[in-house]
Amino acid sequence: MTEQRITGRKTVWQHHSKAFRVDELTVETEGANPIQWATFERGDAVAALIVNTDTNHVLLIQQFRPPIASIEGPDHKLMETVAGIVLQNEEIPQSLAREIEEETGYEVPFNAATGNLQGSEFICMFYTSPGGSSERIYLYYVPVDSSTPKNAGGGMREQGERIEPVLMPLSEFFDAIDHGTFKDPKTIIAGQWLAKRWGNRRTDSLNKQEFEFVDEKTGKRRIIGYYIGDIGDVRDVDIWVNSSNSEFLMDSIYHRTLSSRIRTLGAQTSGDVMVDDTIQRALDRALGLGKGTGIGNVLDTESGALARTHNVRRLLHVASIKARIDAKGFARTVTSPNELVKCVVRSLEKCDELNTRTMGLWTRLRHGKYKSVLLPLFGAGIDRDSIEFGTQKICNSLIPAAIDYFRENPDSAVERVYFLAFTPVEVEVCDSVLSRITTLERLKSGGIAGSPAPEHGA
Repeated sequence: MTEQRITGRKTVWQHHSKAFRVDELTVETEGANPIQWATFERGDAVAALIVNTDTNHVLLIQQFRPPIASIEGPDHKLMETVAGIVLQNEEIPQSLAREIEEETGYEVPFNAATGNLQGSEFICMFYTSPGGSSERIYLYYVPVDSSTPKNAGGGMREQGERIEPVLMPLSEFFDAIDHGTFKDPKTIIAGQWLAKRWGNRRTDSLNKQEFEFVDEKTGKRRIIGYYIGDIGDVRDVDIWVNSSNSEFLMDSIYHRTLSSRIRTLGAQTSGDVMVDDTIQRALDRALGLGKGTGIGNVLDTESGALARTHNVRRLLHVASIKARIDAKGFARTVTSPNELVKCVVRSLEKCDELNTRTMGLWTRLRHGKYKSVLLPLFGAGIDRDSIEFGTQKICNSLIPAAIDYFRENPDSAVERVYFLAFTPVEVEVCDSVLSRITTLERLKSGGIAGSPAPEHGA
């Protein structure tokens, strides 16, 4: 007989779904008494390192993992790659495609010629915890472009999943790998594989994408693009636009909204205490009594602390949200998509008005004209899942409106227009819309946007 072998197996516990079970193995060792060995039988799993090669971002997920939270704390969420169990009667590519779509919203095409997902590459197979489980994970690299996600992802909510897709610039991802930030083995393995495959190439933090528009009549060149994530990471844009309600009341500092963020970033603080609500006070002065309540009305104010911390010279506040109280006392948003387009146009008109009418000679000589503006995705926070205000429809309307403004106003001093894409879906949809407009050309400067991606299958 061999030195050690399994001579018996019995199931001592099985989950009601029959997906998991605990077996007790009898292990005989030559020259010793038999021992009982418990093993958690979970089956095989798949995992995917997803990289958007258009935007140079890794698409990870963040979720609550009860076993980890019992150690790290009740609010802890684990950052990891997409992963899931291979179901019965499923091939690995099918499982991979299903998990990617469920958790991130992406629909990755299947390549019949290779038998794998389009562009995917097998990284490795590994056992997660060979001392206590037979689970194997098949890990893949899956490149994607800026095709619109089929949905917002988030996992199977009816099964209790609350998964948050997270976009991370490649530079931050590689730094996190180097500094041991990740605690999930499949993410670490995939990150080390990618770093080695790309020769440990590093990128500058890439939090924006730019596309060039050239007016056929005038030959003038403009930039249309988007910034990714928190507005607090945006710097050196002359004018920020705040999406306001029709009463021009900024959101509470306790809310996680764009209006609240601008309010707190522009305020005067002492330590972690706000001592002067600079932006709201300036907005109250600009509003006056009984003015500016119509959709599309624009007020401009000082930028407060943002002038010093972010080099923001002016703020525009656009009434883009209005509501009516229904018979039951609930507020219902009644802004229309056409009114949101109007908000974009009025914002750009206000920029040009500031450049031509209100800017003093001294300011113009010292700082120059307002040449760049950051716009929100007006309406994206109204109802992300509605037919009327879906992210795709919003981007399909707002982005062309900015381009049309340049065509119709060739003498505009504004040279760069950016939209703020906060969520992964907003980033992907923005990039998808911009990349499909034939009059635009993506700029490849900075980072590795113009560098070849890793070699992988067809």
